[in-house]
Amino acid sequence: MNESSQNRADEGDPELLLTDLASKTQLSNEQERRCAVAARAAYAIDLMRREHESHGIALLPLDLYLRGLAEFAGVSLDEVLTALELSSQDRATAPLSSGVGLLARVARLIGLTADETQTLARMGMSGRS
Repeated sequence: MNESSQNRADEGDPELLLTDLASKTQLSNEQERRCAVAARAAYAIDLMRREHESHGIALLPLDLYLRGLAEFAGVSLDEVLTALELSSQDRATAPLSSGVGLLARVARLIGLTADETQTLARMGMSGRS
């Protein structure tokens, strides 16, 4: 890996990290796919966390707030949710497989407090009643 590539890998570029991993290990296609999903999700979560830290919280329903952060960060919230859903299925943690549970998990990962997450989740639920 050259110096420029190493700097990008140090910053969390998932494609370079995966290339480096693949060159050092023997992965099956399924393992490589899972690593790619996890790496892209972790990178997206980090970018969303940075946006949250920069802009703070907006009083919107949780799903809209997270989608807005993902849009500002230039990432796909759906990719993050898919990765978290896969990992929760692997551990057989059924409560996290609900939509609100996955959104709450993303909220926690990007730095929202439990109170902030509950407030935004309630806003979404009250709008649907």
